[in-house]
Amino acid sequence: MNNAPGTGAGGAATPSDSKNGSEAQLSPELCLKIHDHMVRARVLEERLITMYKQGDGYFWIGGPGEEAFNVPLGMLVNKGEGVEHDYLHLHYRSGGVLIAMGADPVDSLRQMKSTATDPYSAGRNFASHYSARKWNVVPVSSPIEVQYSMAPGTAIAQKKCGGRGITIVTGGDAGTAEGDFATCLVWASRKGAEVPLLIIVTNNQYGISTPYEGQHGESKISDRGKAFGMQTATIDGNDPEYSYKELRRIMEYVRTERKPFLLEAMVSRLYGHSSSSGA
Repeated sequence: MNNAPGTGAGGAATPSDSKNGSEAQLSPELCLKIHDHMVRARVLEERLITMYKQGDGYFWIGGPGEEAFNVPLGMLVNKGEGVEHDYLHLHYRSGGVLIAMGADPVDSLRQMKSTATDPYSAGRNFASHYSARKWNVVPVSSPIEVQYSMAPGTAIAQKKCGGRGITIVTGGDAGTAEGDFATCLVWASRKGAEVPLLIIVTNNQYGISTPYEGQHGESKISDRGKAFGMQTATIDGNDPEYSYKELRRIMEYVRTERKPFLLEAMVSRLYGHSSSSGA
């Protein structure tokens, strides 16, 4: 499901170390760590679903099937507070990112039960709606894809302050029909004012119950970035090793060039959109 990663419009320079970054083998220790985080993320999702069915929560939504991409992303984030670290504008399928960053799975159970000890929202928000000031994780919002219009703000601040901190925003394929996605592409790519923003679309090929086919005129969502002169790629997000290597390479490009990159990751959706929909 991948094109030549890092190929962009207008003959612009591609991210460095493309060949070496893609072909270098990950160490066995790193592969085991990725696998461990993936298992923990999947077990957490299954526990949250069970809690909902047992009446220990009012609603479930999450990302089982996206762990192979989300875990490498979380492992590669430069976490911390402030513009010198990475900002994350995530959505409600990003549980694997938080687990890989070191979040305690029990905190997700607290949020599911709407307890005051929920560190993400003090019991005020849905499951998988994370927020962590200490790691620059901007509060996840239920309105679809609004994070795409907010993300350029932190990226602009990082551009002005310098350093290697970048902004990362993630969302789903169906949400790219929203105007917020177009807003993100415009504000990220203005000539002479490009910002260090990694724009990620996790394409699970369903918008709630609507199949991907028939909803898009482009062959790849990543192609939409080429009109804005930015580097783009579509990768197999179900391959954890490949996802790790490509994310590492692409994030280094955004850190050093201080320019945006549009990445589409092909992932899987194992269950319904949420507890309110069927499979």
